[in-house]
Amino acid sequence: MHIGNRLKKIRSLRKLSQVDVCKGIVSPSHYSNIESGRYEASEDILDLIANRLEVPKGYLTEIHKVSNSIKETLALLENKVNQDVEEAAIFLENNMHQLEYIPSIHQEVEYLILSCQLQLKLIQIDKAKQLHHEVRFYIHEKNVDALPKETKFKYYYVSALLQYYERSFKESFQLYEKSLLYTNTQQDKGKILFNLALICFNTNENQKGLQYAIEAKNIYLDLHFWKETVSTYTLLGILHMEVKEYAKASDVLLKGLNLAKEQGMGADQAKILHNLGMNYFHQQDYETSLGYFEKSLELKLLFDPKGTFLSYIPIAKIYLITHEIEKCNTCLSEAKKVIRGDLDKYTLQALEAKRELVTSNIKNYERLIEESINYFYNNKYWFELLDITKEFSEHLYKQRKYKKAYDYLKMELKATQLLFREHSS
Repeated sequence: MHIGNRLKKIRSLRKLSQVDVCKGIVSPSHYSNIESGRYEASEDILDLIANRLEVPKGYLTEIHKVSNSIKETLALLENKVNQDVEEAAIFLENNMHQLEYIPSIHQEVEYLILSCQLQLKLIQIDKAKQLHHEVRFYIHEKNVDALPKETKFKYYYVSALLQYYERSFKESFQLYEKSLLYTNTQQDKGKILFNLALICFNTNENQKGLQYAIEAKNIYLDLHFWKETVSTYTLLGILHMEVKEYAKASDVLLKGLNLAKEQGMGADQAKILHNLGMNYFHQQDYETSLGYFEKSLELKLLFDPKGTFLSYIPIAKIYLITHEIEKCNTCLSEAKKVIRGDLDKYTLQALEAKRELVTSNIKNYERLIEESINYFYNNKYWFELLDITKEFSEHLYKQRKYKKAYDYLKMELKATQLLFREHSS
């Protein structure tokens, strides 16, 4: 990494041409060679460029000077990012005066990667993408091998996390595998194995996911990392459900629930109770399922109010299946109050569409379900798409709308193909 990387970053982010930066200081060809790393710039030239770009001189002349105070600040930020993202966001805001222009390129890269990770944890994807874009001015395929092991790990890990949120699961999986090569601790290894298992769940490679999750669970148990162990038990339960191993799913979920109770993890207990509800829902034992969902909802209202949406939806589904429409409507109304984004909005709308179908409001059903299908398709939510698209295609066929039924059948097949292709790694 050299001064040219930083100059190009500043220039590109400000949408300046090379001539805008160097005019009256050096020739465009000379500046181009500085930016590409072929020439080294003198301190006098960098001073003039710093004045033109209105950045501190040290930001261009002291790129290899490590600051101990910034080192301490970054260490505190990393700890907070790993422990409490809300607190990390406040800490970052309070220390921006120190971090806006970090002279050391290595420390600036560390800061950008940490900030990207923080924004991902806050689900601020656009901000994370912008920060990752800035990282890419410094790190690319030609120089990544020369980076310190710890930097390579953090770079690949955060890049994998970004691809995951972008739903590019194949790319995310490959980047996590690369990060696994540079782990320094068992904790980091467990974290990556857990995320690999999570990708396998999203790509319907559940047996493979079980192997990663079991390995992650064993690491966390050995480390006595109880919160991570509980999360891994939960994921194991979900993966067992996906392969219809319902007894095993119940077993690991109950282990996780007991551990969560021992450790006083209210929010985690709610998640596990929800998944126990899903386990019985898949077995069509709706009475037992409803009991678990209601217990989960009760805890979520205390410990995780934002997560209540995920409980209202299956409860509403059960009431729809059992034709208790008034209770279904009440759940849908409560769910609407806690929508967290577009995915929730259209998930709820797809369920509202089914209610319209059950109550014979065909026009409303077709309008709502088409809007939901289009959203899921355009945003690559293949799992959410498949069942409702097949159901809609069958409905249209019964309505003798054969051409439209065929179009949605093709959409379902295409989604299945894309899902399979996306899963191949």
